[in-house]
Amino acid sequence: MKLRKTLLSFACAIMVALSFTACGDDWGRQDDSAGGQVYPSKTTVATYDFEYSEEKPEYSDMISHDESCEVTNDETLASNVLHINGKGGAKIANPFNGVKLQNGAAITFAVKIDAAVAEDGTVADVDLTRPLISFGSDEKDAAGNDISAHFYITANGQVVYSKPTQLQSLNLNENDPASVKTGILSPNEWHFVALQLSTEGYQLYVDGKKSLSGYQTSSSATSFQYKTLVDSINSLPYIYIGGDSKLTAEETNTVSIDNVTLIRNMMEEKDWNKTIGGNGGGDEAFKNVEFVKEDGTPTTEIGTSDCSAAWWTSFSDYYRIPAGATLHLKFENHTSGAGNWNNWNLCVATDDARNVGNYAEHFVMRSDLFGWGGAASTYNAANITNEGYGDWEQFKADMEGAKVNIQLQRKGDEIYMTAVATAKNGTVYKEMYHQTIGTDMVRAFLIADHSCLKLDADNCYLASPVYE
Repeated sequence: MKLRKTLLSFACAIMVALSFTACGDDWGRQDDSAGGQVYPSKTTVATYDFEYSEEKPEYSDMISHDESCEVTNDETLASNVLHINGKGGAKIANPFNGVKLQNGAAITFAVKIDAAVAEDGTVADVDLTRPLISFGSDEKDAAGNDISAHFYITANGQVVYSKPTQLQSLNLNENDPASVKTGILSPNEWHFVALQLSTEGYQLYVDGKKSLSGYQTSSSATSFQYKTLVDSINSLPYIYIGGDSKLTAEETNTVSIDNVTLIRNMMEEKDWNKTIGGNGGGDEAFKNVEFVKEDGTPTTEIGTSDCSAAWWTSFSDYYRIPAGATLHLKFENHTSGAGNWNNWNLCVATDDARNVGNYAEHFVMRSDLFGWGGAASTYNAANITNEGYGDWEQFKADMEGAKVNIQLQRKGDEIYMTAVATAKNGTVYKEMYHQTIGTDMVRAFLIADHSCLKLDADNCYLASPVYE
């Protein structure tokens, strides 16, 4: 049975958990002087569960853009949820305003994106650019033009920050579905989403799995700083469940959202490690990855635990990458420590078995900013760029146990490699390379060289192609 009430008529049916008493007298005060600091503690700033009763407080300034929202009862969750029609969302005064965010902030929520299903079982596409949770303002210039900043996250895991009056380089648009479809939120199923923000980047969790992330890459004044995201949610006057009318002016698919929780500082594992349903965020190991292997069992360890496997003797499976798709690989790197090159190695080649038929290497890339290509390859060492490299002795030490994320993104006839290695001490090494390879199917594989690569199978996946 559905319970339909306008947000304005019953003042939103929301529990607001503003726990001033939980922080005692220290709520919002300045940090103690050096030597007397208290480690930043997690605090729930507000929760919106859309249940209502006489005992629960009203939230009178929640309004619905274009009468787009209603509270309904969801049979799957057995609770009330906020149902948002084809555009707009619910506008609320931002509870993060005035709250001291010491080392970050987090937003968690449950979401279901509706999509039509044809008689043959085909599921219609959904709008991957539609904001699910957003922050913004109504700021205008003297001429009435919108100059307000906006920060939001979409169903593609797209993270956007934009302000019309500033340099484009100071804005952010990551995981844009125009470039890659992540597939992290399957339609017509409930998913649990948690977004952790810090001054160094963000981490997105879906259904208890680490799905997408962004990291600080430059201290340049003309590059985007992730601290901007934390500052924006701490200063923008409104939060929108869904998007405001400026962001979702056109009709699109409907969405249901529940249990929106705003968290001060850093989450604990219990906050993000939750599953409601669905298969988003990599519930299946090697999601969407097509292997070329007779028994079909994925290889999860390349090399030997003692790092004794010689060069070109131990390989991962072949991972096929069609035009327009993006392959993500995550693994733990172990090394003998003898040379800079005794770590991960990556090859992108034609769609053939090694040294058989028409096999040819587009390029082989090492972790230490070195690579090569085959005889007919367009390999160009000048296309290698990096961040964080410099001290090779330190690099060799840091790569033992480092967590490595490699992304291979195909755009047109180009392929773009980004490899980010995060050492146990927090040091980050970022290696980037791009090259023309055409639009035919290619294969990628990892190679050990007196190293051992332990794959995180739940976080290895092929994102859906934008085009074939």
